[in-house]
Amino acid sequence: MIKDIITIVFNSLEVEKTTDTNNNITLFRIDTPAIQIRNKAILKVSNFCYIGTATGHTSNIYLFRIKNVNVDTSRFYTGSGGYPLILTTTFNNNRSLYDENIITLTEQTINAIEILVDTHQSQGIGDGLSITNGGSGYLAGQRLKLSINSIDYEINVDTVSSGAITQISYINTLPTTIPSITLTNYITGSGAVLNTVLFTDFLYNIQIINGGFGYKGNQTLILTGGGGTGASAYITSVNSLGTITGITISTSGFDYIFPPVVSVSPTTQTQTAVFSQNIKYGNIIKESIPNTLNFSITFIIEQDINE
Repeated sequence: MIKDIITIVFNSLEVEKTTDTNNNITLFRIDTPAIQIRNKAILKVSNFCYIGTATGHTSNIYLFRIKNVNVDTSRFYTGSGGYPLILTTTFNNNRSLYDENIITLTEQTINAIEILVDTHQSQGIGDGLSITNGGSGYLAGQRLKLSINSIDYEINVDTVSSGAITQISYINTLPTTIPSITLTNYITGSGAVLNTVLFTDFLYNIQIINGGFGYKGNQTLILTGGGGTGASAYITSVNSLGTITGITISTSGFDYIFPPVVSVSPTTQTQTAVFSQNIKYGNIIKESIPNTLNFSITFIIEQDINE
């Protein structure tokens, strides 16, 4: 049987990034000569690579998928929309990580092929962060500070196992860009309710209404308001859950008119937990994809000459 084989080669083709606003996807459009598919044909994509790098993507796998063609079957489909995969790679090298995909096309005329860019789906705990290493020495209820792209965010330690973090929740909304995540030396607990008591014009006592959990001994208390000055106190003791059980007043201060408000100051702890960004198919991180890619790509289309 005679085959009609069409080969279209693009070497170092610079293509600009566009966005399909209806589907919220990022793609690169490659215009082709008009290709008539009479019945069915096999599409093979080879020699697909790009030239250039992007910063900070050493651990992020990107999926290149094909769009704007009518596909009957494909060995590999990925992500939402059912678009067939043509390459998986990272933006900091040019190596291909895919097994060749055989794509069957239905009757159509092809004038352009669009290359979608998606991100690899990683599994993790929480909606945005994976716990790569739970660390040690943590307590449920602790609040930790993450520095993400030089902006500080707080997370709550929900559960631990033998001091390792197993579940977290977010105090702030995390960013949608690919972050550089640093767990900084910042820690406090949550849930404590403390009341101050005056004797004449100085601090006499701090009542523990609710000891909360996740606190550490020696954390300083912050006293604000009340009209006076000079009072200071710190946490003397906590139990195994980090619940405050004792407070010491260091200085009583003077000239207070009404009881000051008390809160717990963050302190430092050697941080051993490690977090990474949890990225899902279809969650296009547009800021991370270069505005242009310099493609080298070959499309090979085979169809029977008598169809």
